[in-house]
Amino acid sequence: MQVIDDSAGDRVAAFRESEQIDNLPAAFEREPACETCFEQPVEKAYHGLRDCFGELSPAGNSALAELVAHVESRFVPFFNRLRATKFKGANSTMSYIEHVQSLYEMNRERTLATLDAIAAMDNPHEVLSWRPGPRRAHIGWQLMHVAVTEEMFATDRLLGTQPGMGDLIDRFRGGSTPDENVPTLDAIRDGLAAAREHLFATFGQFSDDDLENVPVGMQERGWTLRKTLQIICWHEGHHQGQAHLTLNLYKASLD
Repeated sequence: MQVIDDSAGDRVAAFRESEQIDNLPAAFEREPACETCFEQPVEKAYHGLRDCFGELSPAGNSALAELVAHVESRFVPFFNRLRATKFKGANSTMSYIEHVQSLYEMNRERTLATLDAIAAMDNPHEVLSWRPGPRRAHIGWQLMHVAVTEEMFATDRLLGTQPGMGDLIDRFRGGSTPDENVPTLDAIRDGLAAAREHLFATFGQFSDDDLENVPVGMQERGWTLRKTLQIICWHEGHHQGQAHLTLNLYKASLD
């Protein structure tokens, strides 16, 4: 493996100013339409790094570590995925749980982008309250349901403890009937943030050694911790897509 040292600082400076770095912001500022649209600019940047430095091993190489920090500071959590897949090996310290958390962060960016789009509309509360059909869920329920579900996994389903969030649990848990008391944008954001913080704190009580164990609240379903982490990751994307579709249907109803 080729190892670089501080003498490579001029190459770091040159690469920092190159088109591989310059082209990344434009690629990430627009919404990725598919996985390929995300991977292509990342692959280009990675191969540019390889051209400069050969086989990559950031640990112990201050010049490369400086460049990695520069890229990471601008493109977190995207760079977490790159680091987990392209810099893996003896120097990799990202656990499976940490990698999954980086995917959760990506999902949350898309959810918050949906909320931002609604906030920019003329009547956000009307949008949050709109139903695509009788007794169907409005966007307010769909996104608060994401928060409530993460709170339940952070407590009852992983630890066997009581969830917080008061009456929101019964109103927005799976199988509940959406009511007309639609949460505000701020309430949804606050709920998502609080539940996510609680969830990640709960993850801190586990390690990769626990991945094949069945958590206390998952005994009836028989889900291992690994399966549970995967389901939580899928869950937000599922309901963000549902909310996105409902938003588009609302816009079409105005035509």
